[in-house]
Formats: sequence, structure tokens, C-alpha cells
Amino acid sequence: MTRFSHVRISAVFRGFLIFSLLLLAENLLAQDIAFDEQVPEGPRCIVISDIAETFIESDRTIQISLRSNEKISIRLGEGCPQLKFHNFFTFQATGGQLCAEKSLVVSRSGETCPITSFDLPNIPTQKEDAGSAPE
Repeated sequence: MTRFSHVRISAVFRGFLIFSLLLLAENLLAQDIAFDEQVPEGPRCIVISDIAETFIESDRTIQISLRSNEKISIRLGEGCPQLKFHNFFTFQATGGQLCAEKSLVVSRSGETCPITSFDLPNIPTQKEDAGSAPE
């Protein structure tokens, strides 16, 4: 009977250890997320009413032009089947904003595709446009 109670304590200890490790991991992940939100790498959200025009480049990328003439690419993680073929989509947004990792693009077929990021295109400067050569 002593041996059985030792096994039971060991199982309880393992359960406690696993639970503690899960809590620690959850805390560490929450700190990483908070740090990422404090130092964003480009826009995290876009106000929908600021969008002037959209163009479906592929099943993974939608180009948008804002009213301010700024160009932004919407990246869809795994892609959105038949998005380019149907050339139609809607958004599922919150509070009038599209937010990376929160909002969805919905294709004509009803497929929901998460927005993973917003990217700014590489726009050449006026010096590069003028064709100035390096010295």
C-alpha cells in the first residue's frame, strides 16, 4: 500500500509540474505579445473608410490604395482559394478597422482567410527615379 500511495503522489506531482509549466509558458507568451504590440513593424490596423480602392493581386495578396494615396499590401497567410479567380471579396472587421491577425477576408465562395500582415511597398525615391548614378 505504501508503494501505491508513492505512485499517486508522483502522478499528482507530475500534474502540478505540467500545470505550472503551462502557466509559465502562457505568461511568457503574453509578455512577447505585449512587446510586439509596443513596437509594431508597420500598420497593425487600417480604418476601412480610409480605403479608396482595392486590387486582388493573387490568392495571397490584395493591394489597397488609401485616400491619402498610400499603397498597402494585405497579406493572407495560407492564401484564399479562388480569390483571384472570382475577383471579389468582403471583410469581416471589428470597430470599422481591419487588423492584422484579427480581421478576415471572405471570398465569394464563403472561404474565410485571416489577414496576417499589412506591408508597405518599396517605392523608389525621387533621386532613383531621376536616374542619378552613384559617384
